[in-house]
Amino acid sequence: MKRPFWMHQLVEYLLGGAVVASGLQSPTPAVPSVVGAVLMLHAAITIGPLAAFRVLPRRIHRITDLVLIALTAAAAAQPWIRCESGSRMILGMIAAVHGFVWWRTNFTEPLTRRQRALPLARRRGPPRRGTSPTTGRRTSDGWPGGWPGAGCAPPRRPRPPATSSDSVSPCRSSHPPQT
Repeated sequence: MKRPFWMHQLVEYLLGGAVVASGLQSPTPAVPSVVGAVLMLHAAITIGPLAAFRVLPRRIHRITDLVLIALTAAAAAQPWIRCESGSRMILGMIAAVHGFVWWRTNFTEPLTRRQRALPLARRRGPPRRGTSPTTGRRTSDGWPGGWPGAGCAPPRRPRPPATSSDSVSPCRSSHPPQT
């Protein structure tokens, strides 16, 4: 089961705070502190329930999360900037936890009030054969409403076009008028 997006944001705040805290206790705090600050900023600018600035939509956040996971893993493995081995291990574990949280998060946008006010059938578009037009649920036999003839009549066939003999009124007789 996918987790709601507010949980994802909360976990990102906690992971960023843990990385910053571990970096501040390290003799070389630069790499963990920057990575933790970027994680927390990323959670703060995404449109969601726990956002501070609401700039980045969720579909973009989903992609940039992968970039941040790769950045965190690269920061743990990079050889150029000095970083304590304990901080490197924490960065690697944070990248793994962030990847799992990303994998199990529901990134779909919630419906607006206007969309929630629409009936279900109008939200989904025209009903397909085999679905009820009011509920949108699948029926057992492919006919909307159940079996044909069981309370639901099949569609009527169109009438054939009128001919010239049909245009004579049945009230008129074919006899000539009497004088």
